[in-house]
Formats: sequence, structure tokens, C-alpha cells
Amino acid sequence: MQAVFLLFSLFAFSASGTSKTLSSETIYLAVNQPVHDRFLAYLDGRDPLSIDTFSSPKLERIFIDIILQKQAIAQAGCNFDIQLEVVSLYSARMQTLVKGRIGLNYDSYWLNEIENYQDDLYISQAVIRQGEYKAGIYTSEKNQQALAVKNLSDFQNLSAITSKEWVVDVKTLEKLQPRTLSFDPSWGSITKLVANGWVDVMLAPFRLTPSMAYELEPKLVPIPKFYVMLEGSRHFAVSKAYPDSAELFHCLEQGLSHFRESGKLYQVYHKNIFELEQIHNWQNILEAN
Repeated sequence: MQAVFLLFSLFAFSASGTSKTLSSETIYLAVNQPVHDRFLAYLDGRDPLSIDTFSSPKLERIFIDIILQKQAIAQAGCNFDIQLEVVSLYSARMQTLVKGRIGLNYDSYWLNEIENYQDDLYISQAVIRQGEYKAGIYTSEKNQQALAVKNLSDFQNLSAITSKEWVVDVKTLEKLQPRTLSFDPSWGSITKLVANGWVDVMLAPFRLTPSMAYELEPKLVPIPKFYVMLEGSRHFAVSKAYPDSAELFHCLEQGLSHFRESGKLYQVYHKNIFELEQIHNWQNILEAN
């Protein structure tokens, strides 16, 4: 299937406090249509550069990724105009990045997704480090066997599903050893299979709502008292084929280094994504004997 590209210039951001003018000031950042629309709803008219309190029921980790890339580049005093370009397929986002059609991706990458592209991409320092990424084990609200899990042995009596493209999820689930592990390329299909009880569980980010549920019918809810620690670190990537890519990467890294030293990187992800009040006393299921 050929990817369809739609340019949303209405989403242009402008950096403040610029200190220099570069030969190419516009940077296109790849995003899919649903994320684009949800992100605009989250912003609700706010300037991404002005956001320092991220908490909201509409917040998603990928929104933090988008905003931090913009803020890091601005922090370094660089004059880049960031625009979102809608790309229809996950694989198309990677290919358009590698080929230099766009300069950045809205989402950070697991290191093992991009480490073989070092000839084509500049890879940033880790924004989420190894051992920091907590995710939920989601099941149907009607799946009583899954909701009754008390330890790793109970979990291993369940069936699980993921996508082969989600290498870190695959690696994590293989380590957990569910009864069966099946694959589907589509997030939508996976969620429906689990919500309807045809497969017991999937891994997913915790929703930032009181119930943490995904609003399907039936709902997807996390197995209570347990989380998984995803294996790997997450990084931003800059296309080397994009105009002024070396300068862009330098700006991004300089800003990220400032955020790491100030504690902002850790605080933003952990306060808003990983250290939720609802899971304060939850346990890594690998340690639940």
C-alpha cells in the first residue's frame, strides 16, 4: 500500500528566543492522523513551548515526545519551524525519515528499532532509560480469569497477543512466557481481540484516567496490582538526509542535555506516565512468585 502524505501547515509552531537563522528553517515531523487530531485536542489552543504542566486526562506519552522535541530545540536557541506532516503507515514514517522527506518523528523510538540505521539517522541520548518504562497488562473487563491473576504462574496460563513490529513488547512477553503468544499487525485488531475475550491479554501504556481503562466495548482494563517493565531505552532520531540535519541534531541534543541535568526529562515522564498514583503499590509481575 502506498502511503498518503498530507501536509498540515495550520499546525506550524514558531520558536521564540531565536539566536540564529539557518538556511532551512522548516522541519517536518511525521505523525499519523489519529495522533494529530488527539494532540490538537490535548493542546486546546496552547503553545507547546509554554507547557510546563503536562497533566491532563487527554495526555499521552507521545504528546510529551512531540512537545519535548520542540522545547529542546527552542531551549538551544535554534530557529526551526516545526510542522506536522501526516503519514498513513507506521512503516512509511520510518522510510520517510530515513530518506529525509521529514526531519523528525513525533514518537521516540526504542533503540533496537533504529540502531541499525546509524548511517541514515542521528540518534539522541535516551529520553527514557533502560528500566524506566512501566506498562500495563490489559484484558477485557469481563475476563475474570485474567483479572484474578495473583502471580507470574497465573499469568502464564493466559494467552497474549502483540505485533511482530513491536520488538520490545515481543521480547518482554517472551520473557513472561504466556500460554500462547499470537501476533497481529494492527493495534485496532489487537484491542478488539482482547476486549472480546478471544485473547486474554496485551501490553499497553497505562491510560491517564482514574480507571486507566481503554474505552472499548467491553472496556480494556489493566490486571490489578501488576505492571511490566519494558526492556529497552527510547530515543529521538533525526534524518541525516534532511537539510541542516547536523545542526538540528546538535540543537536537539543540547536541549535534551539541559533537560536531563535539570531533572526535567525524568520528572515529565515519571510524574505523568510511569509513577501514577493508581499504581503506586503495584508490582513488576516478573517478581510476583
